[in-house]
Amino acid sequence: MKTMACVVGTVVVSVWSVLAQTDIDETMQSAASARCAITDCIVKAPVVNAPFSAEATTTWSPPASTGQAPLRATARYYRDSAGRVRVEQSFVGHGARAQHIILVPEADGKTAYVLDPVARTVSTPVPRGLTQMMVGDGGFNHFLFIKSTRRFIVFFVTPDEVESVNGPSEESLRQSLIAGLRVTGTRFVTRVPGSDNGRAERWVSPELKLVVYSRSEDTRFGILEYQLTDISRSDPRADLFEVPEEYKETPFEYPVTWAGPYTPERPNTK
Repeated sequence: MKTMACVVGTVVVSVWSVLAQTDIDETMQSAASARCAITDCIVKAPVVNAPFSAEATTTWSPPASTGQAPLRATARYYRDSAGRVRVEQSFVGHGARAQHIILVPEADGKTAYVLDPVARTVSTPVPRGLTQMMVGDGGFNHFLFIKSTRRFIVFFVTPDEVESVNGPSEESLRQSLIAGLRVTGTRFVTRVPGSDNGRAERWVSPELKLVVYSRSEDTRFGILEYQLTDISRSDPRADLFEVPEEYKETPFEYPVTWAGPYTPERPNTK
């Protein structure tokens, strides 16, 4: 199967398509689990007894010929020993301050919540699989730049899975240490329609079950780099996984849009 190095279309999840599903929680959770087949994802099924917190930085350096400006996104991840998760994300172009927070207060729950720390609101429950799509975090090589709570620029960097005359498209690398974690690496070829094949590598922590470092490069999309830093193995504070009592509940707003980096933004998109 041939796969693209980056999504170039747009995916929209609307309230109507959500309401049409008979069991949205199970459907979205199953989709998230399937997409995280290569490595576990932050908001996938709970990972227990592997607490950590870390800073995640994603950068995109497009080819100079495109005229596109580089992008940089930051997030802060927390996971406790029980498998509860908190993700603090900043919007592109708005500095490092958290613009929204995704919270999974029950490790085995199928739903999550989106918190707005400025408006001091919490969304109605959102399917856990949907919030995993809003996090990215390298699971199945899925990376995001967040424009707003409802709009995301998405990259998928996946192996071509086709052997060429030059040999296998994917090779295992030796173990290494990154940010104090023992990681295993893979180098692989990515196929980009209308362009030369790209190259990528991915380093995963078997202990944390997460991507720690990833880098891809090709002539169409340039360089995409993702890295975890400032990693702590201590159990985060319990109150980080609780919704503050003073937060007002508001309905989660649809539609939610995932677009490619070259997709024009519609004027009415929030």
